[in-house]
Amino acid sequence: SAEKAKNSMYSHGGALGKEGKYEEAAQVFSDLGTYLDSREKYSEYTYLHAQMLKSEGEYKAAAAVYESIPDYSDSAVMYCECMYLYAQQLNGEVRHDEAAAIFDSLGDYADSTEMAKESRYLLAGKFHEAGEHGKAYEQYAALDGYSDSASLGLRCGYEHAQGLGAAGEHMAAADVYTSLGSYEDSAERAKACYYTHACQLFDSGDKDGARRVFVLLGTYSDSAARVDEIDYLRAGEYFAAGEYENAAAAYEQLGDYADSAALALESRYQQATADWASGGQSRKSPSAGCPTGTAG
Repeated sequence: SAEKAKNSMYSHGGALGKEGKYEEAAQVFSDLGTYLDSREKYSEYTYLHAQMLKSEGEYKAAAAVYESIPDYSDSAVMYCECMYLYAQQLNGEVRHDEAAAIFDSLGDYADSTEMAKESRYLLAGKFHEAGEHGKAYEQYAALDGYSDSASLGLRCGYEHAQGLGAAGEHMAAADVYTSLGSYEDSAERAKACYYTHACQLFDSGDKDGARRVFVLLGTYSDSAARVDEIDYLRAGEYFAAGEYENAAAAYEQLGDYADSAALALESRYQQATADWASGGQSRKSPSAGCPTGTAG
């Protein structure tokens, strides 16, 4: 009968459990559903299966089994313990990013918060050893002073900036040097990189972009002179385009730079000539002196 079959399965499940075949026993009791205390037996043998996996060092697998019976005994705590131990395993396998993510997920369990930092510290060291200074710098910077991460971060950032500069990425290098504050000669190197970037912008025809950077550099090298040079060229462009009013204002702003004073006068003259021409003969010629006629 059906009852006898269930009773036989129940006995078989118990026998499997006594033999230490906990996973198989749990499956039998799962199949029995609500028969007698099968649900309780299922949880019991599932728990024992998880304990066996844990004792064998199969922490990830054990955690998954504990997670399947969260309300049984101390399964929830054991899940956290196994995941903690698994994260430690990952650190041992140099899989620090995965370990850090697990420690983060464990919240305030044990010292998971500190272990997450330690994992990222180890990850930063791995990047540094591999010459990936940019990634190492990012990791150390995110550790907010953990251990000696601050000093190591500055070192990696400096090396990263050097690499960027060598690769011709002067703006990116300057930004990194700037972020390093007073570390070694970072401030001076940042200015040098910004200057080189401004020169590149100028050479590529982006005078406005170059001017903005030269202005920010203030008195560094010949930055002020380069600003004047760009303004002088811009004034010449105004003049060539017949925008004499703008040209005159630009040349006047340059003061005694090169022949700006003379060109400012020439621009004013050309503007006056243009105004006279557009107004017809009713206006005086800009070169005229006194009106013609007989005095007295």
